[in-house]
Amino acid sequence: GFIENATDLDLEDCYIITSNEHMFIGDIKSGEKKELTGKAVKYYGDRYDLLNSLYNINDLRNDGSKMTNQKVEEIRTHYQKRYILDYYLNSNPSPTLEGVKLIGWSRSASDSNIRVNGKEVKNYNRSLLVWDLTLAIESGQEIELPWGYIKPTVNDKITKGDYDPYGNIMYGTGAIEVSYDLGQDIVPERIGLSHDVIEPNIKQYIWNVEEQRWESRDLTGYVIQGEDIAKYIDENNLLLIKFELNDNTFRIPQITVKGRMK
Repeated sequence: GFIENATDLDLEDCYIITSNEHMFIGDIKSGEKKELTGKAVKYYGDRYDLLNSLYNINDLRNDGSKMTNQKVEEIRTHYQKRYILDYYLNSNPSPTLEGVKLIGWSRSASDSNIRVNGKEVKNYNRSLLVWDLTLAIESGQEIELPWGYIKPTVNDKITKGDYDPYGNIMYGTGAIEVSYDLGQDIVPERIGLSHDVIEPNIKQYIWNVEEQRWESRDLTGYVIQGEDIAKYIDENNLLLIKFELNDNTFRIPQITVKGRMK
């Protein structure tokens, strides 16, 4: 595939990131369209694992007396990028990244030159830029939508409690009905639900389209494929699940979808 920088900024050290993979893109100048030729690297979904995978400062440590100026600058840059990315990730209430994101860095010019002991010093100012990406896939091509790309919709809220839409977390007691719209352009072949452990006193259901009834099932890490696609995905490409809470704190599951474009 390709990615195009439609901004007026030159971007450095760009990555495409999902909830469990990242791909190095490199630098993309303003107006440049770049082919995606890199390989996806898996990580465990934890933000610290992502930080270590992208900017592992431990690999750069060395005896300070033997480091070259180039090595010092490389370590300083890694520390700076890691700190800024860590701040961004910590400001996100969700424990994992959702959807597909592009991150890149832009050098920001200082208003004035910095001088120490009468000598001008190098400016290390950088800004982190983050975009949510929308995938454009040609007809007939295979596609795999990462965790969080398809957002859950809360259809019926619980009768007593509260909902945090940023973290997709429910609090309280009662029933909650959730739908996932796969879109009209994809033919699903495999749908996976996230592996978050669901408390044992929470009752779980999935809507059986063929039998028109709620079916009790453990949905932790549940996979829908083969003949079950027609059983649980309706003609509008909707998946419907329901949970009955009893004074619980509950995170609504994410899904990943593999299939092909119509």
